[in-house]
Amino acid sequence: MKYYFYVGSFENELSVCSIDTETLQMEKIGGVAHEFRPAQLSMNHDMTVLYTANENSDGPGGVSSYSLLKPLQPMLTGDIKPGNHGPAFAALTKDGKYLIGASFFDGVAELFAVDENGAVTELLDSYQFETTGTACNDGTFGQGTPRCHCVYPLKNSDLIAITDYSGDRLTTFAVENEKLVLKTEYQFERGEATRFITDCPFRDDLYYVLAEYGSKVHVMQIDENGNMKELCCASTLEEEKKQNSTAAIKTTKDGKYLYVTNRGYDNIAVFEITNNGESFERIGFVRTGVGYSRDFSFTPDEEYMLVASMFEGKIYLHKMNHRTGMPEPMGISMDIPVPTNIVFC
Repeated sequence: MKYYFYVGSFENELSVCSIDTETLQMEKIGGVAHEFRPAQLSMNHDMTVLYTANENSDGPGGVSSYSLLKPLQPMLTGDIKPGNHGPAFAALTKDGKYLIGASFFDGVAELFAVDENGAVTELLDSYQFETTGTACNDGTFGQGTPRCHCVYPLKNSDLIAITDYSGDRLTTFAVENEKLVLKTEYQFERGEATRFITDCPFRDDLYYVLAEYGSKVHVMQIDENGNMKELCCASTLEEEKKQNSTAAIKTTKDGKYLYVTNRGYDNIAVFEITNNGESFERIGFVRTGVGYSRDFSFTPDEEYMLVASMFEGKIYLHKMNHRTGMPEPMGISMDIPVPTNIVFC
């Protein structure tokens, strides 16, 4: 079976790639040049439009939309530059009317309009986070300005969750009269650096929240009004011998296993999800590469895992063991400059 996927990068290109699961060959088959860095990717609900969050630490960034009527030849349909560094993450609201971005370097959540064809058209509103802090418990990685990171629409309501990275908070927002309105917030331990969110596939009220420098996963129960309750928490590390930062968090489709990348150790922590999604047990680690494991993604049949080793400039292939949940390294890789995000089409 041949699958196609897109790779975001801190280089100025969106890569189009393929993997043949019979020959185990991965290759880059095309690409789209971009003025800025298309580092994070997301799609609309019917997978006909691709959105890129174009984060630029050295200057202005923005968001872009691409038509996927020809999936192997993404066509630019919208490109908005709001005048800041651009978002680290962007996601579509459930109704498909808005794209919401979270700008890490500016600490701003931004609301963009989306037309009937899925193209991003204009910046409508922004919300400035205000909390500053230290994004590391030992104080070695200071954050002197507000920062936010991830956008995640809730499954059980129209609210959108956004991680307040420097404030170590999880917040929820509503879109009201084309404005972002803060609804609720939950405070984690200071210094954790709240980074990413994913959901429990079989529960609409459960979400897994990743702390980058705390190296923790929090199980959060969030109701339709955005009220939050923490059910449990676990470390992504076996032992804390050196500085670590986590990056990506994802589950299998059946919600049986959860995976987190540890960039300081270049491994993936593997958890078995238990108690109807409300807790988990760490069952092992798998080595991923030697260059800052930024992201990973499963092939659509979940037979393989692809891992982006950012500083090494490679994507590694792992075989999924469905009995144990452990990805098994295959010694197969492909070269992609500074890969940051992998999304299958």
